[in-house]
Amino acid sequence: MRDIDRPRGGRPRDSDASRRILQATLEIVVENGLAKTTIEAVARRAGVGRPTVYRRWSDIAPLVSDAVDMAFAQVGETVTEDDDVAVALETLLRDKITVLTTTLAGELIKQLAPRMAADDALGKVLSQAHRHQYAALEPVMERARREGRLSLPNATLAAEAVLGVIYLRLLTATPPLHPGQAPELAAMAVRARP
Repeated sequence: MRDIDRPRGGRPRDSDASRRILQATLEIVVENGLAKTTIEAVARRAGVGRPTVYRRWSDIAPLVSDAVDMAFAQVGETVTEDDDVAVALETLLRDKITVLTTTLAGELIKQLAPRMAADDALGKVLSQAHRHQYAALEPVMERARREGRLSLPNATLAAEAVLGVIYLRLLTATPPLHPGQAPELAAMAVRARP
């Protein structure tokens, strides 16, 4: 997510206002859809003026993208190079499943994903959110590859495979995964330590 609270000059921006704006964005998009989400409505819900929103975001697409990023950033344990790759991957996947099944970000993605192909701006927003999710997993997958424990040919494909299962279950009629299934999902991509 961009550093939206660092102004180009003047006094520092209110980071609580940024958080309220992002939360209001998620709520309004889930309630009304992207087409009916306006900067004015977001400002009103967040309790700030329109200029406060416009100083941080030029239009609705980057605002929605940052709101989804914020939701993913709110849930997350830190993984380190010292963690076993399988444990690190389980932790990251559990966090992603939790966000997608218990927050407004998951509802937003379920609502907007079917319209991605027909709306370029929406496609860019969701593609950006997905890229951030892949980027978070790739270092762990790359470490698994270096250790000879990756079950798939490369780290990118492994990240796409596990996230693909999460998103497929989120977006189809099957019940979504629950966080307790993260170890099974991790085992698809990373072999246990010999």
